[in-house]
Amino acid sequence: MRLDPSLVKKLPQTSIYSFPEGLGEIITALERQLLATPNVEIWKNTTCEQIQCDDPFQIHTSFANQPLKADRIVAAIPSAKLAPLFPSLPHLAHNPSATLGVVDVVLAPSDKSEAYPLPVKGFGYLVPRSATNNPHGILGVVFDSDAVPNQNNLHPDGTQAFVKLTVMIGGPYWQPLTTLPTEEDVQAQALEALESQLGLPSSVITNDVRFVRTRILRQTIPQYQVGHLQRMQELYKAMINEPTLKDRLSLLGYSYGGVGVNDCVANAMDTCEAIVHYEAGERSPACIEQCTGLSEITQAL
Repeated sequence: MRLDPSLVKKLPQTSIYSFPEGLGEIITALERQLLATPNVEIWKNTTCEQIQCDDPFQIHTSFANQPLKADRIVAAIPSAKLAPLFPSLPHLAHNPSATLGVVDVVLAPSDKSEAYPLPVKGFGYLVPRSATNNPHGILGVVFDSDAVPNQNNLHPDGTQAFVKLTVMIGGPYWQPLTTLPTEEDVQAQALEALESQLGLPSSVITNDVRFVRTRILRQTIPQYQVGHLQRMQELYKAMINEPTLKDRLSLLGYSYGGVGVNDCVANAMDTCEAIVHYEAGERSPACIEQCTGLSEITQAL
């Protein structure tokens, strides 16, 4: 699965990209292609309960009575979830993850003549921790209509039919709480923030909100603690020095490194290509290092 060459040529000048149906299109496309391959099985909603580090691996799941045997494991779940499955590996459960609320808002006046622009244009804004007037713990707001204008519905005269915004709340502001806000509370706080921070009139919030979707994403963004790179180096050394895991386990995902989806996808592709070369007989140190999935991190030290 490769991008069309014409799209690749545009990437150096591109800071933001999107998919018509969201990033979930990546998963949908991967699933569709894998299911079309006769030697691939996908088990959904299946809990991995135990992994025996034999040769081959014995993977005990909630799906099958007998363990699944595997020559290699590529683990892309959050490292804290992986920790009890590989107790000999250090630091997998070290970093906490942030929980936040995400509220998608669509504004559209019933009368097009009443359309209003946002007071500012751009990708959006972040609220610094030092902000004094931030009672609801707003992290930031993305102006989706400005950030990805090619996804906007337009009126016949070319003007925008609606304004899309995404409000992010919580993260470090929710860490001291014993009980998280409800989705209803988060939604109300987000709409209040659009009024107080963006200066949208209360009449707009009352009359022109056409769609609101609120989600609370639990333990979603890993928070790398001080010393993360050194801990990942120790994790890498533990993997290559453990005979039952060496050359057989790959760790992928944002628990270990990278900035967002782009880096995770790029590292996953590099790692999978290294695995193909390894299985074809290559045993160079660079290939073995890349097969762990931690190559980019170990090279940073």
